Amino acid sequence: EKRAGDLTGALDASLADASSHKKTLDESVHEMYSATHAKEALTKDFETLQSEFQTLSRSHHHELEQAESRKQSLRAAQTELGEATRTNDRLTGQLAQLKQSYENLTLAREKSESTFRTRCEE
Repeated sequence: EKRAGDLTGALDASLADASSHKKTLDESVHEMYSATHAKEALTKDFETLQSEFQTLSRSHHHELEQAESRKQSLRAAQTELGEATRTNDRLTGQLAQLKQSYENLTLAREKSESTFRTRCEE
C-alpha cells in the first residue's frame, strides 16, 4: 500500500510536470502563431513599402530625365542666343558702317552739287 501510495504520488507529480510542460508548449505554440502572424503583417508592409519605393524611384528617374532634357534644351537655346547676339552685333557694326558711308556719300554729293553750281554760275 505504501508502494502504491508512492507510485500514485510519483504518477501525480509526473502528471503535474507533464501538465506544466503542456502549458509551456501551448504558450510557445501561441507565441509562434503570434510571431508568424506578425511576420506576415511585416512582410506585407515591407512589400507595400518596397512597391511604393519602386514607384517613387521610377517617378524620380523620369523627373531626372525630364530635367536633363530641359537642361539640354536650355543649353541649345543659350547657344542659339549667343549666335544670335554675335550676328546682331555684326549686323549692328555693318549698319553703322553703312550709315557712315551714306553720310559720306551725302556730303560728297552736296559738295559736288555745290561745286557744280559754282562752276555753272561762273
